[in-house]
Amino acid sequence: MSSTGASSGVTLIGIPLRSGGALSVWPDRLEVAGASYPLAEITWAGLVNDPASPPGAQPLPAVAWRMANGQYVSATPADPPHAWQILEALYAQRPDLRTPLPPPAPSAAQPGGWGPPPPQYGYPPAYAGPGYAPPQANDNQTVMAGLAHLSIFFGALIVPLILWLVNRGKAPYAAQQSKQAFFFHLALFVVEVVVGFVAFFVIFASAVAIAPSTSYPDAPPATFFGGIILFYVLYFAIYIFAVVFSIIGAVKAFKGQPFHYPLMGRI
Repeated sequence: MSSTGASSGVTLIGIPLRSGGALSVWPDRLEVAGASYPLAEITWAGLVNDPASPPGAQPLPAVAWRMANGQYVSATPADPPHAWQILEALYAQRPDLRTPLPPPAPSAAQPGGWGPPPPQYGYPPAYAGPGYAPPQANDNQTVMAGLAHLSIFFGALIVPLILWLVNRGKAPYAAQQSKQAFFFHLALFVVEVVVGFVAFFVIFASAVAIAPSTSYPDAPPATFFGGIILFYVLYFAIYIFAVVFSIIGAVKAFKGQPFHYPLMGRI
């Protein structure tokens, strides 16, 4: 294990893993087996049971984290107590991710070493057992996440923003889904404003052009009404697109499943 200062580009802690290699915590990222995970994109981190523990044996503690894009990663330290050190180093950089951790249980045979840990290591039942289990359907997180997506029908910007700010740091799933809904609705609003501006310009220009024309008396009215029809067609298409994906997001959110709007990247 190594530990150095927290200056930029300097590793905070390096821990050997049971699978070989090491996990290192940097001021801005985690690195495992050549892969880099930005700390800013981690939505949850805590203790889980090592999925490679032999059946019937006391499972070893592993460190797991979930990224904003839904990716789940876990790593098992070679020395079990180092799992706590990894998380403490991570929490020092991202205090909003901190969850209560039980103290490592000392071993009677080896004072100060690792002994049988408390049941489930004290982490929330939603994350117990091998791998990652998302929030259960119809719990508080999934309900709030679903409402954030459905807010396209009511308070499309205010509701998801409030849910995101309220749940940030204490309910990662609800916060992430609310954040996605807020920025999607914000992008939708911007697109609608742009389309409305363009349509207004076309309609205004056509209205100005509606003057008696001996050559093409019917052309200006056709252009005028064409601009109005184009505006409503585009607006309707954009709204249907938004409603469809908002409903899909709400259905997945109520089930506790990860969801990302198209074209939203890693928001």
